[in-house]
Order: sequence, then structure tokens, then C-alpha cells
Amino acid sequence: MASGPAPPSAARVALLLWPLLLTCCPGVSAQELSSHGGQYCDICSQGQSDRAHPISNAVDGTERWWQSPPLSRSTEFNEVNVTLDLGQVFHVAYVLIKFANSPRPDLWVLERSVDFGQTYQPWQYFASSKRDCIERFGQSTIERISNDNDIVCTTEYSRIVPLENGEIVVSLVNGRPGALNFSYSPVLRDFTKATNIRLRFLRTNTLLGHLMGKALRDPTVTRRYYYSIKDISIGGRCVCNGHAESCNANEPNNPYNNEEFLKFNFL
Repeated sequence: MASGPAPPSAARVALLLWPLLLTCCPGVSAQELSSHGGQYCDICSQGQSDRAHPISNAVDGTERWWQSPPLSRSTEFNEVNVTLDLGQVFHVAYVLIKFANSPRPDLWVLERSVDFGQTYQPWQYFASSKRDCIERFGQSTIERISNDNDIVCTTEYSRIVPLENGEIVVSLVNGRPGALNFSYSPVLRDFTKATNIRLRFLRTNTLLGHLMGKALRDPTVTRRYYYSIKDISIGGRCVCNGHAESCNANEPNNPYNNEEFLKFNFL
């Protein structure tokens, strides 16, 4: 243990990413997809490295990206989970997600687990309108934050634009009553604890809005709709009073272990 807090630039830890999703559908060697702007069409293929988009691409620090199967394969791919296993308990301050060749999701939930993935609870909700927030997540989610553990719904990040390369920054500390005195705010410290983080995408963003019912029957339209992520960054600290210079995550006995790691930025 160090004698003082670790400097932000020096403290790093590798986190195990569980690749729960294949890029192309299992058993499907290739699938056709289009850009949202309609400027190009391509083939996603697991067998070709330059056309495969595995979940490991979301954390490798390059411009490569992960991509879910398009809705032309099945409308079931509106609902997709991306799960990060932190390996131990952390206080998470923020989650930054950079998207690739698709818009940000229209409807989704950021979730956390404090029991190593056995159960999950919502951290923050995202929807394109206050009406969606209320209908899907409840009236209380659109109220102003008054408690350190309030779970809110935001509409800021669900707009259709930008069509590509959008970002979502989720602060789990700023704007809460205990933010300026985190060490002495037990409710906020408990609220930021996590062993696992899950992005539970519920609905893709579409250009057609209310016309999607008819468009879902047209594969030239639905092959444009999918999720894509090129980077996930998480900031926080170990549950060790903030004095560690490093904090090595304990790798669980994980059947999905593919030795892909995510950088965790200490505050």
C-alpha cells in the first residue's frame, strides 16, 4: 500500500471482459449490413479478420469496433447485453462509451452487480423522451436527483444524431449530494460499488420512427439497424480507501476467458 492516494495517470488495472455475444449470428458465416447513411453496404464475416467485429474490439484501444447482428437477422437483436466483469469490488465514478458506425441506442439500461453477476440492479436509464422514461421506468426517474442513490432516466443521449461516432458519458457521482465529500458519504459510496457492469440495450435507434412497423419487413432497411461500440472506458477506484498504487483484479473462474482486457482509469 502506498502512503498517499495514487496519481490519476499512474494507477491502472486490467479488467476481464466476458464476450457474451458473437458479432455475426452463431452458425452464420456471413451477413449483409448497411450504413445508416446508406452510403455503403458490406458483409460481416466471422471468418475474415478485417470483416469480423468481436466484442474484444470494444476494449482493444484501436479504431476497430464490436457490432451486434442487424435486425434483418431477427428483431430479437433489439435486445442485446454487453457485460463487463471487474473481478472484484470497485467504486465506479463514470462509464464512457464510444460508438462506431451506428447511432447510440434509443432505449437502454446501465446496470451493476455487487455479487459477481448473480443479480443486477439498474444504475441509470436512457430513453428518447420523458414519456418513454415514465412508461418504461416510472415517474420517479424523471425527477431531479435529491438522494445519493436516486436512479434517473436521461434523454440527452438517445437522439438519432450523430448517426455514427456518438458518445455517452455516465457520471455516477457528479450532481449528487455527497459528491463533494465522497469519503464521508456512505450512501453514495454504496451506490457506486460494482463487481460487474452490464449494458442492457433494449431498442435500436431508427430513422423511420413510427413507420418501423412496416419497415421491419424490408431487409434492405433493417440491415442498417444494429449496435456498435469501439471503446468502453471506466473510471473509479478500488474499495481500499483510495491509497493503492495499483489494484489487480482477481480473475474469476470464467469459461468465457479469452484474455481480452479493459483499462480501468483510477481517479
